[in-house]
Amino acid sequence: MTDLLERLIQHAGSRYRIERELGRGGMAIVYLALDLRHHRQVALKVMHPAIALALGADRFLREIQIAARLTHPRIVAVFDSGEADGVLYYIMPFIDALTLRQRLEQQAPLPVREAVGIARDVARALAHAHAHGVIHRDVKPENIMLPGGEAVVTDFGIARMLDPGAAPQLTEVGVIVGTPRYMSPEQAAGSFDDRADVYSLGCVLYEMLVGHPPFAGNTPFAVLSRHAAETPPSVRTGRPDVPPWLEAVVVRTLAKEPEQRPRASEVQAELDPGSRDLTTGPLAGQPPPLRTVAVLPFADLSSAADHGYLCDGIAEELLDALSRVSGIRVVSRTSSFALREAALDVREKARRVGADAVLEGSLRTAGDRLRIGVQFTNARDGIQLWSRRFEGSTGEVFAIEDQITRAVVEALRPQSDTPVHTLVRGPTANLEAYRLYLRGRQALNRRTEAAFEECIAHLASAAALDPRFAMVQVALAEAHLLLGVYGARPAEEVIPRTLAAAERALELMPGLAEALAARATVRAVYQWDWTEAERDFLAALQRHPVPASGRLWYANYLLVPLGRFAEAREQLEEAQRLDPLSPSVSASLGQAALFGGDFEGAIAYHRTALDLAPGFAPAHHFLGQALIEAGRIEEAIATLERAAELSDRSPDVLPALAGARARAGAVDQAEALLQELADRSSDHYVSPLAFAITLLGLGRTAAALDALEQAAAVRAAGLVWLAVRPTFAVLAGEPRYRALLDRLGLNRTARGAQPATEPAGAGSRSR
Repeated sequence: MTDLLERLIQHAGSRYRIERELGRGGMAIVYLALDLRHHRQVALKVMHPAIALALGADRFLREIQIAARLTHPRIVAVFDSGEADGVLYYIMPFIDALTLRQRLEQQAPLPVREAVGIARDVARALAHAHAHGVIHRDVKPENIMLPGGEAVVTDFGIARMLDPGAAPQLTEVGVIVGTPRYMSPEQAAGSFDDRADVYSLGCVLYEMLVGHPPFAGNTPFAVLSRHAAETPPSVRTGRPDVPPWLEAVVVRTLAKEPEQRPRASEVQAELDPGSRDLTTGPLAGQPPPLRTVAVLPFADLSSAADHGYLCDGIAEELLDALSRVSGIRVVSRTSSFALREAALDVREKARRVGADAVLEGSLRTAGDRLRIGVQFTNARDGIQLWSRRFEGSTGEVFAIEDQITRAVVEALRPQSDTPVHTLVRGPTANLEAYRLYLRGRQALNRRTEAAFEECIAHLASAAALDPRFAMVQVALAEAHLLLGVYGARPAEEVIPRTLAAAERALELMPGLAEALAARATVRAVYQWDWTEAERDFLAALQRHPVPASGRLWYANYLLVPLGRFAEAREQLEEAQRLDPLSPSVSASLGQAALFGGDFEGAIAYHRTALDLAPGFAPAHHFLGQALIEAGRIEEAIATLERAAELSDRSPDVLPALAGARARAGAVDQAEALLQELADRSSDHYVSPLAFAITLLGLGRTAAALDALEQAAAVRAAGLVWLAVRPTFAVLAGEPRYRALLDRLGLNRTARGAQPATEPAGAGSRSR
């Protein structure tokens, strides 16, 4: 392999610096490498020569492209791939965590609960891949990693489409793809489907429960022969604490005939903790365990009632700490904090966000002393699990938060197997910087232009006090980014500031999901670099926990613009599961439906958003656009008037209102709105895109195209939807419009174009 490595270094050395070997197996050698472009560590996998010869470069790269499209929290992403003088390689994130193989070397067999959790996570990953037509083909402990105590599946790099007409099996040239100890009989014979992965998962589950795989032998072919002909010993023979129902799952997954095995999605359902007790099997009148926690905003009971920012900050820190605990799902901030003013009992609040337990509290101050009362309640019956009081100085706030978090984890045992250690790590030693950060976050969450400016002022002061406070930089990146996305500031102002803050955050805290998502959004919305944007988004989605906002931005600013509506909906539905009361998520689902041509679906989603937040201007805005496309013009006008009122007549809203009035025949009123935009632009930034959309509504195509070209020149944020927004459909035959799509790398996505068959970002390579 020395010669192969030298050829690889010669080919890829300008992009990746190979640092050391991490390991090797039957198919590939894995190196730790530094991605020189992005200054991040990656795992570089080099295929063995026989595999490379059998696959061929074209087929290998094609199958890697397929694997790169898999986006799921339980699947490790593929970043890149290439061929260097016959050497085939691909790039994945470097995850500094144990593999299942290493965990089994520490302890085998594993505790039943741990084995079931790992198998469930793997089944979930496989179900997603199989639903997208991809088989893994090499499920084994070495390809299962355990970051944060949860399982993720790696090495989809040689996956293939479930296509009977695909290239011949590698066995035809004498190479078996897979690992004999975990290989199904039909895969060894060279003809298989997704149930081969289920068999491999059964072998892995067997090994976790028993301590060794089902079959062993002196040679690979001896092992394969036993898989084909023998039945493995019962897992309960040497492990009586394995419940009968779990043994039945193992037996079904290891059936010799594929037709007798469950699909991966069925295995996932059978291992679902909500329907099983690890001792008795299916629950028979027993209450399911408490697994989902909502952290409600703490009440400010200080004498001056001026510590609301600190109350919110404490709740957010607790929420973040608990979200990193294995076995616990935490309702996101938006949904929990939406219940702040609700006059509901704790059980109804929990029901609305799907929580099993609720953490709530209050804060009092006396000088520099804090007194925090906390209640932890079982939401099913309203009975308090415990109620405690924590005291300390304001400088000990992080220690108090950690005490509360550890108490919650103890109360949830045995649901969580996370060791009780320090879970809250103070983000800064400078208490004043922390106060300023919390005030900045409080302003950021109000989502208005004035609030963004207030936020930036607080955060700048916090950064001056502690330049190494990473979350300050994340919040600065988000504030500047949203000023641009909301159309309040030009791109030339927000791009450098957003990128500088995101890069600084990543320098201070490498791999920080929120910073990666902010940088990815800039690369998509302003730089139109879809490939690099998606790499950052996928890297963010590999982190734990993944914030709902990361999925939201990935869907809104990359998947929807590229016309990948099914993937966008999947990301948004996962964000909705994490954040069920977020009007932004419901509105984003509506926007994806609108841009995908499902106007009635869009109307329904936006009405749901408005049920959650009646004053949410963006939902009124996009509901109005959906009503226009559905031909319900009078309803659209009333809705858009309300959006204009709520948004202080935002330049984002007025163009849609002008278009609706023009369709209703009120051309003079539409012209008046165009003039209002012009007047507004004399003392406030108005994007050329707003003029372009208004002119299109008035039927002035040439002038609208002029404005669109001006918008492209200044990289206006809303251009990201140029190929999918129904407003622009009338331009489909215009050469200048097609040229703009080419410039943005969106021509494949445009309505009327052939559907893209390449992975995200393929269009950007043709620019």
